[in-house]
Amino acid sequence: MILVCIAKSSGSCEIFKSAKSFAINILSAQQKEFSEIFAKRGINKFSHIPDAEWYLGENVCPIIKQSVANIECSTHEIHDGGDHIILIGMVERAHNDPQHDPLLFYKGKYHKHHP
Repeated sequence: MILVCIAKSSGSCEIFKSAKSFAINILSAQQKEFSEIFAKRGINKFSHIPDAEWYLGENVCPIIKQSVANIECSTHEIHDGGDHIILIGMVERAHNDPQHDPLLFYKGKYHKHHP
């Protein structure tokens, strides 16, 4: 299982609350531009990412190619968490690609991974 907290103020919160499934994509260091797209409000995020860069997974949720990891989940439970919802998913499929370094964002800046 996996737990994700989503701000109630997020433009996609209602979509997650009504979805039967969702996917988590852990971006690689080369995908900073995708992170910047997902940080924007009020846009269809995947319309700004080239079709060749993503596809629909088995649970019909977007999977971003060349990510460090992709996790496809069915929605198990949703709980109130104050100004967030707590989304608990049952992991149905997971894939990781250890050839890519993760994209790290901490204290308002992107950082490099130092093994």
